[in-house]
Amino acid sequence: FVLAMVLSGYFRGTRARWGIVLLGILLVGDLIHANSPWVVYYDYKAKYATNPVIDVLRAKPWENRVSAPQFLSSPQAPYFPAICNEWLQQHFQYYRIQSLDVSQMPREPVDHKEYMALFNEASRMPRLWELTNTRYLLGMSGFADVLNEQLDPVKKRFRVHTAFEFTQSADGAIGVVVKSDGKFAIIEFTGALPRTKLYSNWQVSTNDEAALAMLVKPEFDPAQTVLVGDEVPAPDASAQAGRDAGTVEITNYKSTRVVISAEADSSGVLLLNDRYDANWTVSVDGQQEKVLRCNYLMKGVYLKPGPHTVVFQFDPPVKALYVSIAGLCSGLLICGFLLAFPRSSSSANQ
Repeated sequence: FVLAMVLSGYFRGTRARWGIVLLGILLVGDLIHANSPWVVYYDYKAKYATNPVIDVLRAKPWENRVSAPQFLSSPQAPYFPAICNEWLQQHFQYYRIQSLDVSQMPREPVDHKEYMALFNEASRMPRLWELTNTRYLLGMSGFADVLNEQLDPVKKRFRVHTAFEFTQSADGAIGVVVKSDGKFAIIEFTGALPRTKLYSNWQVSTNDEAALAMLVKPEFDPAQTVLVGDEVPAPDASAQAGRDAGTVEITNYKSTRVVISAEADSSGVLLLNDRYDANWTVSVDGQQEKVLRCNYLMKGVYLKPGPHTVVFQFDPPVKALYVSIAGLCSGLLICGFLLAFPRSSSSANQ
């Protein structure tokens, strides 16, 4: 009916605006009617409500990562992976909890793919968790002993941090209660590297294949030595093996800016266990320095002895933004031209 009125010329001239309004109302009303069966409404306060597990993980989340490996679940609890995935998609994002597990990565970078391919064997998983600062694992509580026996029989660095059980309310909401004999647990891996560390010993390996191969060798100890993928000065001859070059502390952490306070007793390489990207910059005491590629996938910077303030800043190129702004301005200019110079009456009659 509305289209018939439009085609008949009823909305010609001053009535045109009412025709536009009517078509807009019809469009919105039809979309609401068509999509209402698939719209689900949530109470966001209940949806993102915290629980004892989330409380543990969100305390200074920049200091540790968390992971929920599938092999730490059990067929007797098929719902557990689904709950962990729900936390990964919702609660981890909301509370800024950092996870080794990736919720969405439609185009996986080559370096990330090659790095993760190194650890496709279960026996290498402790090395992955060590290198990536993954301190907490979500799984069945009984797997802590299994991990110590099968994956870490010498150092036995796995322990139950918090055991818990799931509850379900009358309306179907899933809750968490802490229980000493709980079937599920936050398993702590005490061997994970800190998020930032200052090394007095390092090895330069500019060959990516050689660096990847070195990372998984049993004789390589990431707690004592860091691999650097760029040319840097050699370690001090007086540096003691196994001794840190000083102390470091993250004083401010955001997704695009990390501030670190460092006290270097000797020359060293500061490792920040966050992913390397060419768009990151680093300054030491206000002076721009080179961002080093460390342990193949992480970033760092070379420091001289003394106190330092280190700032890592994500600074992506803005050329694409300029193109978008230019296109938007061009569209506005064209609209302004059309409004300022309306069609003549003769052309309108034609």
